[in-house]
Amino acid sequence: PNGDGDCLPNEQCKEAQTMQGAYTFCTSGTCMNAGDCDSNACADAPGDGMFQQYCVPQICSNMMPCPMGMSCVAGFGMNPVSICVWPN
Repeated sequence: PNGDGDCLPNEQCKEAQTMQGAYTFCTSGTCMNAGDCDSNACADAPGDGMFQQYCVPQICSNMMPCPMGMSCVAGFGMNPVSICVWPN
């Protein structure tokens, strides 16, 4: 997404920068655990400089690749899972 207009009405666009490059994803907001999210995926967004977990589109790994067009970015912080993002 290229801003909040590309996300669903109840979502916001989150942007960040990692060693792998800039990325974006749509989120319905912050979370404490996966049960707080419609996507059932809650993670600390890599590279955003915040120690806050967000509802993310999808978690990823070698066994669970991202949908075509998205990239898997390694996570860190409170919940170090990798998440699917849109490269910028």
